[in-house]
Amino acid sequence: MSSLEETADEPMIVRAVDAGRFIRVNASFQAKVGFGTTELAEKPLLDWIDPGDRGLVRAALESGERTFCARHMTRDGRALPLRIQVAKRGEDLFVLGRCAG
Repeated sequence: MSSLEETADEPMIVRAVDAGRFIRVNASFQAKVGFGTTELAEKPLLDWIDPGDRGLVRAALESGERTFCARHMTRDGRALPLRIQVAKRGEDLFVLGRCAG
């Protein structure tokens, strides 16, 4: 299997930091967190982050960090570890989150 095929099913989300903005998730991410695209788009990124990691994420975004790890909450209350990459497009911040565990 090629590396592209191996990463195609890796749980992944791409979204704006703010609510209601562009969001794309693959089926594997939806299965892991138990939420669909519409539900995930309704809240800003920080609302989905484990409360224990929100300060870290807020500080990373404010300081311009481009890569960090944080936990995304699931429907059943577990936390899914993600490697998060941040990109700026105009004034908007977008994140790519990939499952880290």
